[in-house]
Amino acid sequence: MSSSAFITVNEQPITLEQATYYLQIAGKFQPFLLEILHQHAINQALQIHSHLQFSNDSVEQLLINFRVEQELTNPQDFENWLVSHGINYETFRQQYIRYLTSERLKHWLSQSRLQPYFEQRKPFLDQVILSWVVVKTKELADTLRQQIEAGTEFEDLTDVDVAIAELFHYGDLPVEIQDAIAEVQPGRLIGPLLLDHDWYVLRLEELQLAELDDALAEQLQDEIFAQWLTEQVSAMSVKLEVN
Repeated sequence: MSSSAFITVNEQPITLEQATYYLQIAGKFQPFLLEILHQHAINQALQIHSHLQFSNDSVEQLLINFRVEQELTNPQDFENWLVSHGINYETFRQQYIRYLTSERLKHWLSQSRLQPYFEQRKPFLDQVILSWVVVKTKELADTLRQQIEAGTEFEDLTDVDVAIAELFHYGDLPVEIQDAIAEVQPGRLIGPLLLDHDWYVLRLEELQLAELDDALAEQLQDEIFAQWLTEQVSAMSVKLEVN
């Protein structure tokens, strides 16, 4: 392979310039470049914060744990697994170490940010279940509310637009509905409310408040880490050195 070749295909060298061109015309160069910049940001952070690195003994134990969890303790099974993934043991080892240290970096970065970020995102994590009827006049809306209060179910209303037990994120609802929800308990009626020239009578069926459990914490940590990567890339001065 010549010194200018990036890869060789059927004995023909493909230069880095050609490879870049292929990615550009396929519309895949930006994601390719972005991944490089993300990995560079992670690498720089891990060099600065060396306490996030794993000791050799820890790495070896974690690799053993992985093989046990994946039922790959049999050497031949593990070798077959490596072949099926197109990698050798050293590549697997480096990839897994990178994954572990990246995860440790993510958790470390999000420690102080998680609770404030949860509070910021909470309106869009809380969920509400609403039923409603929508009509053109307030008079009809008042009449329908009276019927519902008297025991008529939403699904029994005829000749009007009705929705039954629809799920929404609280933060996606119009402000008028958000304010009204804050004043009622589940099972109570809201309205009539005028929204976009139509009159709504709603019932709050259920209010599901988000809690910062392990699953949600993991989701938010991923979001915080993605934001951090975006911030790091935005601060980089990047110059493409190929034509």
